[in-house]
Amino acid sequence: MTLTRGSRLWALGLLVLGLSTTSVTEARAAFTGVGVTNLIGGTVPFFDFAGNPNGTLASGHLLNPRGIAQDAAGNIFVNDIGNSSIQEFNGTTGAFITQVVAGSPLNFPHGMAFGPNGSLYVSNFGGNNIVTVTGGVASVFPTTPGGSVSGPTGLAFDSLGNLWVANSTSGNISEFNSTTGALIQQVTSGLINQPSGISFGPNGDLYIANFANNNILVYDFTSKVVSVFATGNGLNGPADVRFATDGNVYVANQTGNNILRFIPSANGLTGTFDKIFVSGLSAPTYLLTGRAVPEPSSLALTAFGVFGLAGMVVRRRTRTAV
Repeated sequence: MTLTRGSRLWALGLLVLGLSTTSVTEARAAFTGVGVTNLIGGTVPFFDFAGNPNGTLASGHLLNPRGIAQDAAGNIFVNDIGNSSIQEFNGTTGAFITQVVAGSPLNFPHGMAFGPNGSLYVSNFGGNNIVTVTGGVASVFPTTPGGSVSGPTGLAFDSLGNLWVANSTSGNISEFNSTTGALIQQVTSGLINQPSGISFGPNGDLYIANFANNNILVYDFTSKVVSVFATGNGLNGPADVRFATDGNVYVANQTGNNILRFIPSANGLTGTFDKIFVSGLSAPTYLLTGRAVPEPSSLALTAFGVFGLAGMVVRRRTRTAV
């Protein structure tokens, strides 16, 4: 498809309008900072990017909150290892909504993430499996057997919709087809030691909170190499790592009882310590960084703009499924 100068300007205008509308929606989103589960004390506080308190979830319904995730509507879900349950909260007010599911098959649940199909995926540490929750019904996700899931902790979905699982016990990361549960690959490295939370950065690489070695790792999809993103600087039992909308990297420092902030390098492969973002926490475990839930009109405008600009893209980084 050949774009005229006029059509390129039209597409660019739509893209800018879509992104501008999305930014307005961000201002109306539930929060734009960092939330964290306090494993001890039963609280889930939120902070703005200056580190100031910015609300909390209704803590009376939580004993030992661990995993946290936000759905497309903006509501927040927290799993509680104290009673093997998942609770839902209003993402704007923090008010308790309902207990989504409790008991079997949940067994010491850890990380959570919503999949491309809208179901909630839960790493079931005590059951050595993954549980999905759809419409309030929990069931075991049929991953490839044979040690591909072993003490699962963090979960993340990549741009292809595949599910990535941190295996704390076996010290590796597994990639699964999120529809069939088939094992695609396992990422192994001598650097990985009791991986906990994992997440994808804006560069598409995978970041790993390496709990036992007190560092943050990055798996570079271009080189297929695991390397150290950040170490030292007070890292002590890092349980989760997240990029936020301010472009920085936040680490839940479970043993250190704080959240640390790092500035990523241009290529995203190393991080420079910035500051102790928040201190005085009680075993902070999993993070939730603010994101927008764009209105359908914003998504439509953005889609038209991206489609129109596609012909002008001269360089794009892609990753092919194994």
